[in-house]
Amino acid sequence: MTVRLLFLCGLVAISTAFLRAQAPLPAPTTVPNDENARAFPAWFNACRERTEAAKAAGAKIDTVFLGDSLTERWLRPAEGLPLWNRLYADHALNFGVSGDGTEHLLWRMQAIDLSSFAPTIRTVILLIGTNDAPRPPEEIVAGIGAVLARSHALFPQARTFLVGIPHNARADEVTEAANVKLKEMADGKSLVYVDLPGMMTPDRFIKNWQGLGPDRLHLSAEGYRLWSEALKGAMAPTPTP
Repeated sequence: MTVRLLFLCGLVAISTAFLRAQAPLPAPTTVPNDENARAFPAWFNACRERTEAAKAAGAKIDTVFLGDSLTERWLRPAEGLPLWNRLYADHALNFGVSGDGTEHLLWRMQAIDLSSFAPTIRTVILLIGTNDAPRPPEEIVAGIGAVLARSHALFPQARTFLVGIPHNARADEVTEAANVKLKEMADGKSLVYVDLPGMMTPDRFIKNWQGLGPDRLHLSAEGYRLWSEALKGAMAPTPTP
């Protein structure tokens, strides 16, 4: 190989590396990732079993709750279960898994077959993003946008209620900034923003808010009551003038 050819090959390699460096990489929040399922398989399996049980029961599921531990804990007796049993259990699927970020939820929505519910789902309730809070608000919102796109592909006829990320003592400033952008995404018709954070009376001096449990991160029973009320208000028909 001549010196000139070696020089040209070097230029091509440098140019290729430069172009790769300049190409925008997808945000980690938008790329499906099974890391949480591998780390905590029992949590993933519980969600899969709930989904399969709903299929086997032949229940007419018209609502799906998509999310992380805040969604999963609707099913805990000391937190959301009493209200869940009264308001949602007979027609809703809980598709929440503790520890999930948007990227993990995206992966689950591929790994667990939801297609059999597609004909009957009319309502999607999405609350995700708390576990992505170490990242910038823009990446959290990008991940939520990716989940919304996947959900729309699965349930194109559904109306989606996008729940604002609740206050928490871990990363409240980041989630508040993300919520501002989430409000802007909603059109009030097919995509409705649910202002759960706005119902949580703050005491910023101690970084605590109404509806949070002792860890100041997860919701208490009061928090699930607030969530149910926020949903009820968001789903109420708009009065005609």
